[in-house]
Amino acid sequence: MSGPNSDPEAVRRYEEWYETGFGRRADAVERRLLGRHLEGFGGARSLLEIGCGTGHFADLWAGSGLRSTGIDLAPDHLGFSRRTRPSFPVVRGDALRLPFRDRSFDVAALVTALEFMSPPAAAVEEAARVARRGLLIGALNRWSPVAWWRRFRVASSYGGAGFFSPRELKRLAERLEDRSPAIRWHTGLYPWPWSDEVDALPFGAFVVMSVRFSADDS
Repeated sequence: MSGPNSDPEAVRRYEEWYETGFGRRADAVERRLLGRHLEGFGGARSLLEIGCGTGHFADLWAGSGLRSTGIDLAPDHLGFSRRTRPSFPVVRGDALRLPFRDRSFDVAALVTALEFMSPPAAAVEEAARVARRGLLIGALNRWSPVAWWRRFRVASSYGGAGFFSPRELKRLAERLEDRSPAIRWHTGLYPWPWSDEVDALPFGAFVVMSVRFSADDS
């Protein structure tokens, strides 16, 4: 997660939220969905997390066997990541002007980061520029009441976020028609714990979308 107006207190609140009961459940669902979609990039070796924030998902990338790098604009988030996750290299930079060559990474990931980027279509296009195999996007679902509760009652750092529906994310990915994208998505995190495994519906609070580019393109 990366917000434009980070501060040490916001960083602390963000990390502590994942230690709450609902936060732990959300974290488990998010990681399960992200991991499932990562499997679709078989053979990928490197990943750039754009808007990496505090580096919360650094261990997920490492556990998937990926050499990962993070980039974010917020100094407080980067400072926290460097102190607590020293094995996760991070750099300061703008998601709309990434300081990397074309197709420098196998996968480019944006996890609860696209919500803070404007215009989001430009951020997706720039992410695609540096990715060989495709994109991994995790976002808060506009159609989910859980996501709105999370925004206004739980994690105030999401106050300025722009949420997306699965359809809106799909439209952003379809703009990459020159890369022949194969698009797949699921949602998860519903009001009741027993429903967390139900991910074929468009109403889960967290949307994960993988955008795989054609083999000939890589």
